Amino acid sequence: EAMAGRLPIVGARCGGTAELIRHGESGLLFNPDSHTDLLQCIKRIIEDSAYGDTLARQAYDDLKNGFQPEKIAAETMAFFSQAMAKFKGT
Repeated sequence: EAMAGRLPIVGARCGGTAELIRHGESGLLFNPDSHTDLLQCIKRIIEDSAYGDTLARQAYDDLKNGFQPEKIAAETMAFFSQAMAKFKGT
């Protein structure tokens, strides 16, 4: 949602979030066990709004170019087709 809203992103370095955000390019990632790390990320965006704007623009571009429903559906179908081919071959 933040990507679509063209907002700077701060996310935990775990799960799917870490797969979507490129630290320092399309957002900032923090260690989920460190509140200090989280605060540093937030502080950086607050203190350098131009940097936050740059992160937000890149995240939006990533969303536009990489997360189109048609592309995701095609990649998902290709994955399952390969998995079924391997399953049938065993």
